[in-house]
Amino acid sequence: MKFDFEILGKKSPENLNRSEILEYYKFKGPFKNIRLTFRLLKHWVYQKIAENLPSPSLAVLFHRKRGVRIGSNVYIGSNVIIDLIYPHLVKFEHFVSIGMNSAFYVHGNPTNSIWIKKYVYPRYIKPITIGMGTWVAPNCIFLPGVKIGHHCVVGAGSVVTKRFPPYSIIAGNPAKVIKKIDPRSYEK
Repeated sequence: MKFDFEILGKKSPENLNRSEILEYYKFKGPFKNIRLTFRLLKHWVYQKIAENLPSPSLAVLFHRKRGVRIGSNVYIGSNVIIDLIYPHLVKFEHFVSIGMNSAFYVHGNPTNSIWIKKYVYPRYIKPITIGMGTWVAPNCIFLPGVKIGHHCVVGAGSVVTKRFPPYSIIAGNPAKVIKKIDPRSYEK
């Protein structure tokens, strides 16, 4: 069995991760590391500003500046974390409400265990979409590849790991459908 230091050779785990991100963004040439550093710094600053603003509309503005795709009439509560490296892969459709302290991660990466990264759990990047009219209660975590259909409710503290159909009430760790909503029963 090979161990991390045998797999890496002379590369450090940090350099391996950086090279994967550089490759994703197609940064090349002598200034590639500087470009990546400034990109990440800009996203980190906008993220920190958005997290702590008292106005949800200003939080939306700063997340949009980071590249998060946000529809109209979206509410983002305080301390919401949106993936630092790939914010452009997060999409909130129109009329979405995101409760405070929720987190959205579009990539998975075992940063320092090269053995796990190589043989068990390689870096993966998958977008997240929150459908129109969905309410995400506080303290939810969304993992890569999640797609929530329109007009759903995600219960507080849920860990969402997969896709869910429209008109669902979702809760738990891992999240599952606990109730289907019949939209016809509410329309008169």
